[in-house]
Amino acid sequence: MKKSLVSFLGISSLFTFAKLPSQDITNGENIQKKGFLEQGENTKIAPVSIDLEFAGQLVPLANPSVKRRFAIELTTSKYWRFIAINLTAKADKNFPVIRPILKKYGIPDDFKYIPLMESGFTNKVSVSGAAGPWQLMPETAKHYGLTINSQVDERYNMALSTEAACKYIWHLHHQLHDWTLTAAAFNKGLDGIKNAVARQKTESYYKLKLNPQAQFYVFRILAAKAVVENPSKYGYLGKTAHFHYSIPTFRVKISNSITNLSVFAKKHGISMHTLRVYNPWLRSNRLDNPNRKVCFIEIPMLNEISPSHMHRI
Repeated sequence: MKKSLVSFLGISSLFTFAKLPSQDITNGENIQKKGFLEQGENTKIAPVSIDLEFAGQLVPLANPSVKRRFAIELTTSKYWRFIAINLTAKADKNFPVIRPILKKYGIPDDFKYIPLMESGFTNKVSVSGAAGPWQLMPETAKHYGLTINSQVDERYNMALSTEAACKYIWHLHHQLHDWTLTAAAFNKGLDGIKNAVARQKTESYYKLKLNPQAQFYVFRILAAKAVVENPSKYGYLGKTAHFHYSIPTFRVKISNSITNLSVFAKKHGISMHTLRVYNPWLRSNRLDNPNRKVCFIEIPMLNEISPSHMHRI
């Protein structure tokens, strides 16, 4: 699945236009003064542990080149504080969905950081047409069983897109037999990694010379892992609540067609807009389901309309 990744560095623009609380700005300035986010010729390298692992494989940080590439991702990504402040709440919401599916397919738990890094758990679409938390291309998504049409795009369904991504990751690993190369191939494509390995006579991702995007791809995953798992080590003050991901929800099992999703939403005490926020895979005001496929619609307990309408159908 070779695609033009708008890397996690690219999603910083999603936060640039957000109105941030003055407290966050002050904290960011303080972190900059500590040197973690400073840039330029005198950039200070963020603290780097030598025992970092990815998918059970030790990252060779004793190698100065490897250590520097990882440190660059920690040091030059000025918006990393937004991961700690905004995205850990999303990770807390989505990781419990992702992790059992990874385990089901025998894929290391560290791969849960790919959708965080790829999309920031937003509904962005890349210039090449990749979409959803895993940034799957349409042809790849359909090949691995996802439905994409005018009413539904299951790439935006966290559970279903994770199933498809796991099938694709399993296929990559079956060909490459190395989890770090597999992660790199998720970005560069299987042929790109196999050709690089054959041409350069090495099966170590950390020794391969790739295009800049692929060269730093795994290091961006590692940076996300390092910051999310231990934010205080890198100067972050911890989590803050994220409204969308702090509201309790329940799922409604559907196996029939829904001719009017606005009516469906109203019966559950929410607006159509809210229904789409929590179910971005729904792309229309109706859901035709002639094959009676079982699906689940997530309902937040917002009670926007009236308590009397809060019931399940």
